[in-house]
Amino acid sequence: MKKSILIVGALTFVLQMIIAGIGISKNPHTPFDEAAHFDYVVKLSKGHLPKVNEKYGQTILEDIACQPVRGEAWLGLEPCGADYYSPKKAPFGGQSSATGYPPNYYLVTAIPYEICDRASPLKPIECGRLANSLWLGVASALLAVLILIIGATPLMAIVVAIGFGSLPAVLLQGITVNSDAAAQALAPALALGAIYLAKSRFSTRRKWGTWSLLLFLAIPTKPTIIPVAVILTYLLWDWITEREDSQIRRRAGWYAISSLATGVVLATLWQSLQVPWRGIGGKDAMTPFLLQSFDSLLSSLQISVGASLSPFTLLTWPPLTDVKLLTVSMVVSLLCWVSLFAQRKETDGIPRSPSGLKFSSEFSVVGFTMAVIG
Repeated sequence: MKKSILIVGALTFVLQMIIAGIGISKNPHTPFDEAAHFDYVVKLSKGHLPKVNEKYGQTILEDIACQPVRGEAWLGLEPCGADYYSPKKAPFGGQSSATGYPPNYYLVTAIPYEICDRASPLKPIECGRLANSLWLGVASALLAVLILIIGATPLMAIVVAIGFGSLPAVLLQGITVNSDAAAQALAPALALGAIYLAKSRFSTRRKWGTWSLLLFLAIPTKPTIIPVAVILTYLLWDWITEREDSQIRRRAGWYAISSLATGVVLATLWQSLQVPWRGIGGKDAMTPFLLQSFDSLLSSLQISVGASLSPFTLLTWPPLTDVKLLTVSMVVSLLCWVSLFAQRKETDGIPRSPSGLKFSSEFSVVGFTMAVIG
């Protein structure tokens, strides 16, 4: 089993990276986010820890200035080949919005970026996208391993993981520089961590203490992973106490809630320390612009809920907006939600994986609800 897990994971990673390489060769872009995330990665790779709201550096400004087609917000930049690019001519006065986040994702991504930048003839942005694609490759590999452990065949595990990682919107966030791909990798990593803890012989306190630490390491990378943390905390509690009486389950429930709260609180404190630790590098021109009235907030929430039910339709890269690709994405999206409620026929009515852990129908409802809310 261990050998097949390694083979499935490695093969999935290689196949996903080949697809990512093809995507990078098509010069993907997003309207705004990539610039901020890439700027943070570049600065860390050169040994500079940016302040919060620090302005863009020359590497990202030069890349945008020399793009064949600039976004409308970037038209004020100096022409390609200029000796200096003024950050003030960038959107929001050159404020790099990603600098408010902890450096977790950026520090890890900066290592392969710097290696690529020094050892290859690729452009800096291409190295950045290649470094970010490693997260996508790892995400697909871990997802395939997770599916295999739950009970799928090796071929099915590879097909599902590669299929999901290659859907247009998912592929785009994997091959452009942003922390979404890191969150995508951390989600199955946390699931595998929960399975390991459930089967380990650790004491109860050690299990939940380790779980708090894993959550603390994962959540600051992308706070949107919190719904996954909630779902997996529920599962870990259920797995650990499966054969216990109701009193012990209730007591363990408090351990689970405390562990989840500890991980979230520590991650929040780590986030709040960014300004005292790194200082402020400029005026925040973005937050006032993004403030919404209550009516527009409700509209945004409505769009978010709709997008969670059909998450692969909000695309910004023209090569991925082909009608056929959208149709395939919608079908796969529907199948994903249907499979969430699927039950394998067994004598006791409870699906079990080769690991011996159960996945009850109640968990399907919890998972679906958290996905929509999240």
